[in-house]
Amino acid sequence: MREIAALLIFLFFSFPAFTQERDYAVVDWSTQFIPDAFEHSVEDLALFLDSPRYGEFEKFRAAFIWVASNISYDHERRNKINSKTSNIRRVNNNETLKLRKGVCGDYAALLHAILDKMGVNSRVVKGYAKGAGYEINDPFFETNHAWNAVQLEGKWYFTDVTWASPSKADEDLELFYFLPEVEKLRTSHLPEKEEYRDKYPFFSMMEFMGLPRFFSPYFELGCTDVIKKNNTIVSNELELTFNTPYDLSFKVTSVVGPNQQHCKFTAKKSENKDITLSITPPVSGKQKILVFGKLNSASKYECMLELIITKEEIR
Repeated sequence: MREIAALLIFLFFSFPAFTQERDYAVVDWSTQFIPDAFEHSVEDLALFLDSPRYGEFEKFRAAFIWVASNISYDHERRNKINSKTSNIRRVNNNETLKLRKGVCGDYAALLHAILDKMGVNSRVVKGYAKGAGYEINDPFFETNHAWNAVQLEGKWYFTDVTWASPSKADEDLELFYFLPEVEKLRTSHLPEKEEYRDKYPFFSMMEFMGLPRFFSPYFELGCTDVIKKNNTIVSNELELTFNTPYDLSFKVTSVVGPNQQHCKFTAKKSENKDITLSITPPVSGKQKILVFGKLNSASKYECMLELIITKEEIR
């Protein structure tokens, strides 16, 4: 194994220097071949992930990909923690490396520790997130998530290695969360500290709670600027308007308890690429609306956003 690792290192250093396009293919490939002996301490892992040919972006990418690919989410431990309370308590990097699993605080702390050994400035950010189990408009009683801020070539970025990690063995990494734009991340993440909210365009808590719940396919399909015309509707339609440069197909579902029904809807696209979905919920009362979308050329629909509405009947 050591001979193979030595050969891989030699081949790696034979590649030309990285360009400004930031093609991470070689970095990603190299993280697959860390010898087991180097994976039991932060110091050894950082040493092997690093390279004198790496800039700060490549260093960060290597650490991010390794953590996202090799640490599994600890669902058993997570199930003991309410979705609206803190799940960032253990934070023991050696234990995380030993068990190869953890919750968000463990992911964020491990990434921070590896980056520190690689000479990259980063922080653990505690805050509020609309992850699994969150229901729209539910209040947050305390922070329930942790992610990272990282400084690369003088500029600060946010990143979420927990949400990038696959929830199942056959899934790919969710690289939307590698270095997402704040304008996109803010729909699902809200830092606890005011210093982040003051410096970056995060929503207020009230705005954050009232937003639809966005999923990464919404942004990957080029969608922006969702406008929810009304939350309580009277025997007519819910309208959602957003902008996208692509030609998309949609499906809409209403969920009440365990029951799901397809919603009738129309989709109209304007000249400025705004799409308005006019949705007719099939039942009265409070319900969850799920909007699925896909490129016309794709075969699989993916959930884009979720919102809660109440349909009232005229009496």
